[in-house]
Amino acid sequence: VYFPWDLGGEKLYVWGLTAAEKDRWMARTMPNGEFAWSNNLTAELVAMTLVDEDGNRIFEDADAEALGKKGAAVLSALFAVAMRLSGLAEEEVAESFGTGQSEPSTIG
Repeated sequence: VYFPWDLGGEKLYVWGLTAAEKDRWMARTMPNGEFAWSNNLTAELVAMTLVDEDGNRIFEDADAEALGKKGAAVLSALFAVAMRLSGLAEEEVAESFGTGQSEPSTIG
């Protein structure tokens, strides 16, 4: 999915996680079987799913800290798309997390 976000003139795409990547991300967010909202969780998922036109990741996992300093509105939009493409539907995430925490907001 193409996402119009200016990163030095480069076109950005959001790519869904592989099954292994999804499991790794879920393990970090649910270390004890319960959702643990960690610092920079949104940026971590965005860093894992932003790719260039050739499907190459733009960010490494270590770049998530710097990415987390970008605007929340853009990251929230990217996060929502990444969740959908990675099979992390809001309902599934809410069921898996099983907490009273509010889920990330989605766009449209």
